[in-house]
Amino acid sequence: MAEDLIPHSEVQEGAAIVPNTTSPVVVENNHVSAPNANANYVTPVTNGTTEIEAKAKNKIASIAVDKSTINPYDIVTYTVKLDKKFPDTLESDLTKVKFSFWLQDKNKKTVSLEVGSGKAAITSHKTNKGAIQIVKKGNLQSEDKTSDFFVLKENQNLTSNIKSSSYYYALILVDKENNQVTLQVKFSKWLDTFKVRTEAYLNGDKIKADGLNTTASRTVKAQPEIIEAYWLNAAGRKIIYAGYNQDAYLYLKTLGLQGQTIEIQVFDADTYPNSNQHVSTETDDKIDWKNNKIKIESREVIKQFKVGNIKRYETAQADEGAEDNIIGLYNFDNKKINDLELYIHIANSKTLKIENIKPKYGKLKLIADEKIIRAFFAKTETERVQADAPEIKTKKGTKLPPKDKVPYYEKLDNGIIGQKIQLVAECANLEGKEVVFKLYEKEPLLVDKDIELPVFQKNNIITEVKATVTNGFAIAEIELKHCKEEVNNEDWTRLLFPNTVKNIKEIKNSNLYIETNFVNEMGSVSKKQSLRNDLFKLTTKTCGCQKCIDYQDVWKSPTINTQSYENKNRFEKVLRYNSSHPNGYYHKGTDILTGSTYKELHSLLCGVVVYTKDSFITNKYASGSLGNIITVKSFDKDGNKIFIMYCHLDKIYVKENDTIIHGQKIGLSGSTGNASDQDEPNGTKNKGIDKEFWHVHIEAATTYGNAATMSGQARKDPELFMKSKFDKDGKSI
Repeated sequence: MAEDLIPHSEVQEGAAIVPNTTSPVVVENNHVSAPNANANYVTPVTNGTTEIEAKAKNKIASIAVDKSTINPYDIVTYTVKLDKKFPDTLESDLTKVKFSFWLQDKNKKTVSLEVGSGKAAITSHKTNKGAIQIVKKGNLQSEDKTSDFFVLKENQNLTSNIKSSSYYYALILVDKENNQVTLQVKFSKWLDTFKVRTEAYLNGDKIKADGLNTTASRTVKAQPEIIEAYWLNAAGRKIIYAGYNQDAYLYLKTLGLQGQTIEIQVFDADTYPNSNQHVSTETDDKIDWKNNKIKIESREVIKQFKVGNIKRYETAQADEGAEDNIIGLYNFDNKKINDLELYIHIANSKTLKIENIKPKYGKLKLIADEKIIRAFFAKTETERVQADAPEIKTKKGTKLPPKDKVPYYEKLDNGIIGQKIQLVAECANLEGKEVVFKLYEKEPLLVDKDIELPVFQKNNIITEVKATVTNGFAIAEIELKHCKEEVNNEDWTRLLFPNTVKNIKEIKNSNLYIETNFVNEMGSVSKKQSLRNDLFKLTTKTCGCQKCIDYQDVWKSPTINTQSYENKNRFEKVLRYNSSHPNGYYHKGTDILTGSTYKELHSLLCGVVVYTKDSFITNKYASGSLGNIITVKSFDKDGNKIFIMYCHLDKIYVKENDTIIHGQKIGLSGSTGNASDQDEPNGTKNKGIDKEFWHVHIEAATTYGNAATMSGQARKDPELFMKSKFDKDGKSI
């Protein structure tokens, strides 16, 4: 590939960096010669061995750059000179000069690059900075990317995007006559406000990443440009229409305008029908918006716009006229209220020298109809936006108001029984009115068909949830449960997660949708039903794998293995003694007895299988061995990570990375490892244990050491994660 990145793990001190790249162009006597295939490295083959060229003797003395600021449309030239301490190798050493760069944001924070082969860059000993290598790319007619590569799409990562898109033209020239190497490069406009720290280094060396004599740093300043402009609602959803008496939020994405203030004007587009089409007039109505300044503090900004009431738009409404072919409502003066087509205009675009400016941005239809636009399940967050508020007067003049915290309703697609959640209705022109929510199941599971799902609100069981519309939204908080007598609403839990479940695919979801209604101006009830294909999945936290609260046993009616004496085979209960441990040692797990017959093994908790080992032969003795093993990573009832290891198994039913649920069959107990019986097939004389003491050995720990062991200090008593409990003598309680 032409643009390999070299991970620091592969670049040892003194090793040669041999990138798969095009050689630099060599300039001799002011004449540009064709690239030499071996100018960067020499690969003579002798007896099948590749010889890498020696490191450069001369060192980099300086790097200079011809621009004070990087303009993405201009070529930036970096010039590197060597110290000339070894004149005999100077010409050869010039061909070994390489270039790399890393980025810093406006807060001087270095952009982190991923480490790994083909991902991260050349890295210094002293820092974690990663640098992208610059190689020959494109030509003078090459064009910049049209989309922002900092916005990651599916299956993309930031390092790869920076590597492929941060510059779109590069040429390295070796000028032997003038003892210098130059890099000509065009950086992308999407690096706007970033500082590009370009470092020269020699093939075989690591970068210094110290910003000193081998590095030239310049900030990218893109030409002023409006990339995107549109409207959002409080749910963060892009909107093209809104009602009166609510807030809308203008979203702007810009380049080259950092630190500038944009002045926004809002207009209503007057349209009149003619024989061909609706056309805009030259007298579009300007909507009075006093707080119309937006400070560009970053690439993306959000400005609050208080839509206001109908009186604000009287002038715009006046010339809509009866000829305007739009269905409207009537106000109390029996005058028709028409829908308005709003748009924004950048008033100071010429002053700011904004390129490719459009006359209209951010179209928004201001509707007069009363309606519920959509309803959804959500949680409320807050976001800071530039407020629709007056400028503040100071002794030095005026300044924009501080940012304001506004609610943000994040849509949720699933939840669990007992969860507190909000029902949200996005409304138009229903300010102060009451919205009624009802929940239904698409297919009956928890309640009968077409019956409202009961929920909890303020300690009451209800099937109709009511909320008043404020600022365009009706919000009601509920709990997804239907009673307080049933602990954790066990009846609903068992409908979704019946005791007969044997694998995770058998767990059920209740698919919910919302029906809303309100009383309109005419006194009739207007209903709105959420889309039945946009369903909310209700499940039980029992199987969420982020918190398992329904611990199980490895099999029904488990008993402790009391071989030799009680509690010997429990976690750190009593000391054990043998010739290797005359002072005693503690058992690091708990042994659950199977007796002379193997038993089906069930998982104690929900989780993911992280390790299996099944190479041991049934009943064949292996000294000091735990035999065949399954290890499951789980989360306990408090949400803490816990690893459970099951040992001495005969068969394993699961594989690594399988997601399992508590109570699921995962294997068959056995007599592998050091738990074999000398009198059974494959047994070894005078080794192992009697089959009446066959057992499954279980260990638990908060961290996982390696394939077959738990970490010492992180060990936990596995009995904490069993449904059955045992007394101090190991007897079932």
